[in-house]
Amino acid sequence: MEHKEGQRPAIGIRFLHNEWPNKDELTKAWTKLRDLRLLSLKLSPEAYASTYEQEAEFIPDVWIGRVKNPAALHIVATIPKTDKTDDMDDEEWVGLIVVIRKRADEDADASKSPWSKSSDPANMNQFTRLPGIDPGSRWFQVNGMFVHPSVRQRGLGKKLIEASLAWIHDRMRVLDQPSSKVVILVDVGNEAAIGLYRSTGFTNVEEYSFMRGDEKHAALKMTQEIWGDRDRYEMDILRARNHVID
Repeated sequence: MEHKEGQRPAIGIRFLHNEWPNKDELTKAWTKLRDLRLLSLKLSPEAYASTYEQEAEFIPDVWIGRVKNPAALHIVATIPKTDKTDDMDDEEWVGLIVVIRKRADEDADASKSPWSKSSDPANMNQFTRLPGIDPGSRWFQVNGMFVHPSVRQRGLGKKLIEASLAWIHDRMRVLDQPSSKVVILVDVGNEAAIGLYRSTGFTNVEEYSFMRGDEKHAALKMTQEIWGDRDRYEMDILRARNHVID
């Protein structure tokens, strides 16, 4: 899409939901996600537990598995190349954030991949309400945020975080969950990121050291509690129990 001189292109948000009945669309999604993720690892290696060298070796099934994983959601920032709508081929992907729903027996650890247990088949029912399962025993980790240098200083990082928190709020309603803990990890020296996370409601919880390869690093664990809309939550429960149809 052509833009007037001095005019900055509009940036949109796309949610990569995990159901892909169209194989061509799935291929577009995982290849564009792979390229953006590898670019983030190449440009900002200090921000991630993984490395470009590790993930460049991933076979397609790994990327497909991430896109289709029902325990996770990828949210990407997009710039349209043409005036076509909702076509991934006509978008430039310039930002990324991932939300992963975690089990109660997991802990946020900056030295380990957040995908380690979320890719386990035993977790594939995480967004389903199951009898006898306490939805409050699960929590969310916001991970892998990246904003391309060409679009920084435009509030895009905050927009991605807010989109992830809004989606978490929606998942809480699906799960009949009135509140949920959300965790994000950041290097203690990344003051810009820490300031951004604080501006979106996260607070410091603890600082700890870990090894990344042969190097010692320090990470800050930040959390916030997301509360559902109590009135709407209770009305939805009442309607479900009484089969009320508007």
